[in-house]
Amino acid sequence: MRDWYVSIVLNVLASDDQADFIAQQIGSTFVDPEHNRTRVTAYTTAASARQAVSDCLERVNVAASKAGFQAIVVEIVAKTEEDRIAELSASGIPEVVGVSEIQGILHINTRQQVSQLAERPDFPQPVAELRAGRIWLRSDIDDFHRRWQRKTRRTSGK
Repeated sequence: MRDWYVSIVLNVLASDDQADFIAQQIGSTFVDPEHNRTRVTAYTTAASARQAVSDCLERVNVAASKAGFQAIVVEIVAKTEEDRIAELSASGIPEVVGVSEIQGILHINTRQQVSQLAERPDFPQPVAELRAGRIWLRSDIDDFHRRWQRKTRRTSGK
């Protein structure tokens, strides 16, 4: 199993509310009004590119339907995390991530849980705080992920 980054371009211009909804469900979105398109970026763990694309397409179709539009796909790019990171390293631009991306990287259910985790003293400090929210260096989040001792909730059975 490998970590995959899947970018899906839709031939639809999502509203801000629709884009926010999809970002909360999947990863990140970018609305391009000039080309009447919406790009959805998702992270998944899969054995192959085919499986990664299939998983992400299903998630995008479900989220788009719930958001009130049909996902008409015009482009799909799937890369392993290693390949994507290598491309960014070669460009000299450090990769940054926000709460939605961290949610996918750490396999956390909600953005709220990521925000709570970010308050821990051992969580990396953000490199900037934008109007859209805080951003972190991807390498810092990956380092945290490797050393993070995730605790699962236990029920008492009473």
